[in-house]
Amino acid sequence: KFCLPREALNKEKESSSGGKHDSSNGSSRKRTHSPESGRPGGDVKLVVICSNSLNQDRLWRIFDIAPGMKYCNIVTQNDINITASVVYSSKDEAQRAVDKIHGLEYPIGERIIVRYENEFRDEITPNDVLSQLGPPKPILNPQTTQCAKKAFFICMPEAVSVKLLQDAFCRFGDPINVYLIPGKRHGYAAFASEVAADRAI
Repeated sequence: KFCLPREALNKEKESSSGGKHDSSNGSSRKRTHSPESGRPGGDVKLVVICSNSLNQDRLWRIFDIAPGMKYCNIVTQNDINITASVVYSSKDEAQRAVDKIHGLEYPIGERIIVRYENEFRDEITPNDVLSQLGPPKPILNPQTTQCAKKAFFICMPEAVSVKLLQDAFCRFGDPINVYLIPGKRHGYAAFASEVAADRAI
């Protein structure tokens, strides 16, 4: 057969197979694991904001409480919090994760924020409000600094972490302390000067 011309060899193959074309050979063969055919269409991504004390393994264990999780990745990390993405295989499974984990305090005093990716993306503005207030100022020692005025606040619609509150209030200058009442949405920020407190208010 190695001496037969290609056309004669093809005719011999067709005659041996009854004239049927072998679809398992050539470019007509399907890739059973191609990106197009293997890509699931029901994946739903959640965006998570949590304490920077959590790592990849702890996040995985927390979100594995809700069945259907495919993977969990930390996207960004700074001195205040962690932003991560968690993907579930369906909208129902993702919703169960939101219902179970959103607002959970872990560790104590640090709430885990869980949102759908499209909701989170819609709320991002080009000019961040905090960046317009300037860089954060160092927090003063509460044992050696006298409080001149307190600014009381209420978190709406729900409480956020103390670190996020500190990052916000310390940008007004002369910050001493930020206190959030455990289990509540309100607290106060103490300042060493009335000017800084009035600016925050």
